[in-house]
Amino acid sequence: MNLKKNKILLIESVFSKNISLSVQLTDSPPYLIRKIEWEKNGGDFSEFEAIEPLVSLKQSLNLALKALPFDFPDDYLDFSSLSPKEITVLHALKSVPCGKTVSYQELTQIAGLTPSHARFIGNVMAKNPFLLLFPCHRVIQKNGSLGNYSGGGQEIKKILL
Repeated sequence: MNLKKNKILLIESVFSKNISLSVQLTDSPPYLIRKIEWEKNGGDFSEFEAIEPLVSLKQSLNLALKALPFDFPDDYLDFSSLSPKEITVLHALKSVPCGKTVSYQELTQIAGLTPSHARFIGNVMAKNPFLLLFPCHRVIQKNGSLGNYSGGGQEIKKILL
Protein backbone atom coordinates (compact mmCIF):
# COMPACT_ATOMS: atom_id res chain seq x y z
CA MET A 1 0.00 0.00 0.00
CA ASN A 2 1.45 3.38 -1.01
CA LEU A 3 0.29 5.67 1.80
CA LYS A 4 1.16 8.90 0.02
CA LYS A 5 -1.50 8.17 -2.59
CA ASN A 6 -4.23 7.50 -0.05
CA LYS A 7 -6.74 9.73 1.63
CA ILE A 8 -7.58 9.15 5.25
CA LEU A 9 -10.73 9.05 7.32
CA LEU A 10 -10.84 9.05 11.04
CA ILE A 11 -14.06 7.26 11.82
CA GLU A 12 -15.92 7.34 15.03
CA SER A 13 -15.32 5.53 18.28
CA VAL A 14 -18.28 6.21 20.51
CA PHE A 15 -18.29 7.58 24.04
CA SER A 16 -21.47 7.54 26.03
CA LYS A 17 -23.59 10.54 27.03
CA ASN A 18 -23.85 12.21 23.61
CA ILE A 19 -20.12 12.57 23.10
CA SER A 20 -18.62 10.80 20.17
CA LEU A 21 -15.18 11.14 18.76
CA SER A 22 -13.02 8.81 16.92
CA VAL A 23 -9.79 8.03 15.36
CA GLN A 24 -9.77 4.77 13.59
CA LEU A 25 -8.42 4.13 10.15
CA THR A 26 -10.18 1.99 7.62
CA ASP A 27 -8.04 0.02 5.24
CA SER A 28 -10.07 0.08 2.08
CA PRO A 29 -7.58 0.71 -0.71
CA PRO A 30 -7.09 2.84 -2.64
CA TYR A 31 -8.43 5.25 -0.06
CA LEU A 32 -8.25 5.77 3.63
CA ILE A 33 -10.87 8.37 4.44
CA ARG A 34 -10.63 10.90 7.27
CA LYS A 35 -13.36 12.33 9.43
CA ILE A 36 -13.62 13.51 13.02
CA GLU A 37 -16.92 14.08 14.79
CA TRP A 38 -17.46 15.44 18.23
CA GLU A 39 -21.01 15.76 19.44
CA LYS A 40 -21.78 17.31 22.77
CA ASN A 41 -25.33 18.04 23.87
CA GLY A 42 -26.56 17.15 20.39
CA GLY A 43 -24.29 19.60 18.54
CA ASP A 44 -21.85 18.65 15.82
CA PHE A 45 -18.45 20.14 16.68
CA SER A 46 -16.69 19.60 13.40
CA GLU A 47 -16.40 17.53 10.32
CA PHE A 48 -13.20 17.76 8.35
CA GLU A 49 -12.87 17.16 4.63
CA ALA A 50 -10.66 14.39 3.33
CA ILE A 51 -7.04 15.44 3.03
CA GLU A 52 -4.00 14.34 1.07
CA PRO A 53 -1.30 13.25 1.53
CA LEU A 54 -1.37 10.88 4.48
CA VAL A 55 1.63 12.61 6.02
CA SER A 56 -0.74 15.35 7.17
CA LEU A 57 -2.49 12.80 9.39
CA LYS A 58 -0.26 13.80 12.28
CA GLN A 59 -1.06 17.50 11.77
CA SER A 60 -4.79 16.76 11.58
CA LEU A 61 -4.66 14.67 14.74
CA ASN A 62 -2.84 17.45 16.56
CA LEU A 63 -5.56 19.92 15.56
CA ALA A 64 -8.26 17.51 16.70
CA LEU A 65 -6.52 16.83 19.99
CA LYS A 66 -6.28 20.55 20.78
CA ALA A 67 -10.07 20.75 20.45
CA LEU A 68 -10.65 18.01 23.02
CA PRO A 69 -10.85 18.43 26.76
CA PHE A 70 -8.57 15.63 27.98
CA ASP A 71 -9.80 15.69 31.54
CA PHE A 72 -12.68 13.42 30.58
CA PRO A 73 -13.97 11.75 33.71
CA ASP A 74 -14.50 8.03 33.31
CA ASP A 75 -18.26 8.39 33.54
CA TYR A 76 -18.19 9.99 30.06
CA LEU A 77 -16.59 6.89 28.56
CA ASP A 78 -18.39 3.69 27.72
CA PHE A 79 -16.15 0.97 29.15
CA SER A 80 -18.88 -1.68 29.00
CA SER A 81 -16.94 -3.82 26.50
CA LEU A 82 -13.87 -3.95 28.78
CA SER A 83 -13.04 -5.84 31.97
CA PRO A 84 -11.76 -3.98 35.06
CA LYS A 85 -8.24 -5.30 34.36
CA GLU A 86 -8.40 -4.01 30.76
CA ILE A 87 -9.53 -0.59 32.02
CA THR A 88 -6.56 -0.57 34.43
CA VAL A 89 -4.22 -1.22 31.50
CA LEU A 90 -5.70 1.68 29.49
CA HIS A 91 -5.29 4.03 32.44
CA ALA A 92 -1.67 2.90 32.83
CA LEU A 93 -1.15 3.66 29.14
CA LYS A 94 -2.16 7.30 29.71
CA SER A 95 1.00 7.75 31.79
CA VAL A 96 3.20 7.22 28.71
CA PRO A 97 4.06 10.75 27.52
CA CYS A 98 3.52 11.93 23.97
CA GLY A 99 6.61 11.19 21.89
CA LYS A 100 7.63 8.26 24.10
CA THR A 101 7.06 4.54 23.68
CA VAL A 102 6.77 1.64 26.08
CA SER A 103 7.06 -2.10 25.48
CA TYR A 104 4.19 -4.46 26.14
CA GLN A 105 6.21 -5.90 29.02
CA GLU A 106 6.98 -2.45 30.49
CA LEU A 107 3.29 -1.60 30.35
CA THR A 108 2.53 -4.71 32.41
CA GLN A 109 4.70 -3.25 35.18
CA ILE A 110 3.09 0.21 34.93
CA ALA A 111 -0.33 -1.46 35.16
CA GLY A 112 0.72 -3.49 38.20
CA LEU A 113 0.65 -6.82 36.35
CA THR A 114 3.33 -9.47 35.95
CA PRO A 115 5.56 -9.58 32.84
CA SER A 116 3.72 -12.74 31.78
CA HIS A 117 0.73 -10.50 30.98
CA ALA A 118 2.47 -8.97 27.92
CA ARG A 119 0.20 -10.87 25.50
CA PHE A 120 -2.82 -9.69 27.51
CA ILE A 121 -1.56 -6.10 27.06
CA GLY A 122 -1.41 -6.68 23.30
CA ASN A 123 -5.00 -7.90 23.28
CA VAL A 124 -6.13 -4.84 25.24
CA MET A 125 -4.36 -2.55 22.75
CA ALA A 126 -6.05 -4.38 19.85
CA LYS A 127 -9.53 -3.78 21.26
CA ASN A 128 -8.92 -0.23 22.56
CA PRO A 129 -12.15 1.68 21.81
CA PHE A 130 -10.66 5.11 22.60
CA LEU A 131 -7.63 5.56 20.36
CA LEU A 132 -7.33 9.29 21.06
CA LEU A 133 -7.61 9.10 24.81
CA PHE A 134 -5.57 5.92 25.26
CA PRO A 135 -2.80 6.08 22.59
CA CYS A 136 -2.07 2.39 22.00
CA HIS A 137 0.27 3.23 19.10
CA ARG A 138 2.89 4.09 21.77
CA VAL A 139 3.17 0.43 22.78
CA ILE A 140 5.92 -1.43 20.92
CA GLN A 141 7.71 -4.76 21.19
CA LYS A 142 10.52 -5.27 23.70
CA ASN A 143 13.09 -5.53 20.88
CA GLY A 144 12.07 -2.08 19.58
CA SER A 145 10.06 -3.24 16.59
CA LEU A 146 6.64 -1.68 16.14
CA GLY A 147 4.40 -4.68 16.58
CA ASN A 148 0.83 -4.57 15.31
CA TYR A 149 -1.57 -1.63 15.24
CA SER A 150 -5.30 -2.18 14.86
CA GLY A 151 -5.80 1.48 13.97
CA GLY A 152 -4.38 0.99 10.48
CA GLY A 153 -1.34 -1.26 10.53
CA GLN A 154 2.38 -0.71 11.02
CA GLU A 155 2.67 2.03 8.40
CA ILE A 156 0.11 4.16 10.26
CA LYS A 157 1.73 3.36 13.61
CA LYS A 158 5.09 4.55 12.25
CA ILE A 159 3.53 7.85 11.16
CA LEU A 160 1.84 8.37 14.54
CA LEU A 161 5.09 7.76 16.42
